[in-house]
Amino acid sequence: MATGNRIVYIDALKLFAIYLVLWGHSIQYLITDEYYLQPVYRFIYAFHMPLFMALSGYFVSNSTASGVWDFLVKKGRQLLLPLVSAVGVYYLVVKFSHIPHDNFITMAGVMLWFLKSAFVCAILYRLSSKCGRYSKYVCIITAVILIGVTPCGVGYLDRLKLDIMYPSFLLGVGLRRHSTWISTHLIKASIVAGCVFLCMLVKWDAGFWAESGNVLIAQNELMNRLYLQLYRIAIGLAGTLFFMTLFEWIAAKVPGSKFGYKICSLGSFTLGVYILQTFLLEITMPQLLNFDNQNRLAFVFITAPAISIGVMAVCLMGVKILRLFKITSFMFLGISFSNRKN
Repeated sequence: MATGNRIVYIDALKLFAIYLVLWGHSIQYLITDEYYLQPVYRFIYAFHMPLFMALSGYFVSNSTASGVWDFLVKKGRQLLLPLVSAVGVYYLVVKFSHIPHDNFITMAGVMLWFLKSAFVCAILYRLSSKCGRYSKYVCIITAVILIGVTPCGVGYLDRLKLDIMYPSFLLGVGLRRHSTWISTHLIKASIVAGCVFLCMLVKWDAGFWAESGNVLIAQNELMNRLYLQLYRIAIGLAGTLFFMTLFEWIAAKVPGSKFGYKICSLGSFTLGVYILQTFLLEITMPQLLNFDNQNRLAFVFITAPAISIGVMAVCLMGVKILRLFKITSFMFLGISFSNRKN
């Protein structure tokens, strides 16, 4: 179901995914326990970032008709410019507040990793698409290479999670390319993906958050890392496919309403929410709030969800303010002057 140029269930998916980001970050940053011991956190992190990356891949075909340079500029404006602008403002604030801090390059390299990963995935796919009839094979080979080198301790590739994100990006590309077939088999696809996802969740324990060791790895340890890595990829793809087909099926069966469309439309603000929550929820709130003394079930299922709603509301208001002005829309949200809408 679409309204104007928007696909309602895609906006709903984005809103769902960004809320999971806030919920997961509330658990991660507002208690000092090992956050990955919480089953809800592990459930969220099984699929929510692969889902976001698949949604990026779903719409990349809208841009590939342009030349490589135009594509590079567009993706740089949409993904890297907001990153540089947001980190730049934060750097100036901490610098002039005399708060201990890293240099700007280090900050930009560490913060907002998903935007950099999405940019690299888009560029890899665009370059692969230049290979004509061999493009699909180039995409697959690129994904296999990324999967193969990451367990060996290639630092920045590991930080961008390209071994997981690029296959997820390609899943989004495939779902868009075969959307007609998927739409006619929604129930089957959703059931199969959901069963696989649920079965994999049974083994999705805290061991998947074990810290990496040295670059020089014993063969048995390398094979174990490869197993863990392939499991992360598979559960992410299964969860992504399940929720994408489920939301599309719901959108096809449930009658729409103006209120529902209005709520779903908030999903179009996810880039801004992601950036703002980084500074609010990941950096500022942990300095002010700590819930170590609260019952864990109460925190995970009541307090953290409530905080996430509050953070979402504040971030949405922040995005609305940024969109009031052409320059802030451009610098912090990557919206071109010609496409800006209040």
